Amino acid sequence: LYRYVPLAAGAGVREWIRTSLLAGGSSDVRLKVSGNLADFPFADGKKGKFTATAKAQGVTLDYATHWPRLVGLDGEVKLDGPSISVDGRNGRAFNVVINRAKVEIADTRIAHPVLRIDGEAIGPAADFLRFIADSPVDDWLDHTTRGAEASGDGKLALKLELPIGNHDGDQIGGEFAFLDNRLRFAGDIPRLSQLNGKLAFTRREIHSTALTAEILGGPARLTVSGAVGGRRNGVLVSTDEG
Repeated sequence: LYRYVPLAAGAGVREWIRTSLLAGGSSDVRLKVSGNLADFPFADGKKGKFTATAKAQGVTLDYATHWPRLVGLDGEVKLDGPSISVDGRNGRAFNVVINRAKVEIADTRIAHPVLRIDGEAIGPAADFLRFIADSPVDDWLDHTTRGAEASGDGKLALKLELPIGNHDGDQIGGEFAFLDNRLRFAGDIPRLSQLNGKLAFTRREIHSTALTAEILGGPARLTVSGAVGGRRNGVLVSTDEG
């Protein structure tokens, strides 16, 4: 597919496509080019049109360095002028099921094209911890979840913005929903059971919504808030025992 990417997109984008789409099959491949080729890739859509689409099955997507791969994705890959998108579903990251994943580069012509990922997933909380451990999120959280153990399932809504060739500009935002989980951190922190509620996060901060759990045999409401991802990390966890 990378051979169809306009040279104007730059070597970085072409290399990303070549090295990111690692496996899978495709069907119903369609290519449309209209207009004067001197104006290719027709960025404004006025002087011509360039689109290439393919129905994809079982795709392995290694979308960014140091982030876990997505495997078994089905969906559509589309090149439309200077943009590239992958609309995926039914994939996995470890044992976490990817219900929906939108991967997009809106403009391949700029110096550091931004890879945007918007997805939803559900699966074992232990594998979400593994995702953290195998990604830059582990550093952003100052390794807070290292050695943690979890049981039960959770839901994740995640958005990533990853400028190609400029990892300092990486951004993350999302929300994780606990679904009656058990969670044990390393050290002397008491085990949490019947953990429910939501934890919202970015690269810079984290905060909870309606977080409840059983701690030391009794019910409690938890409040989590604070800064992460820098020298001033300071997450505050407070409890209001019921």
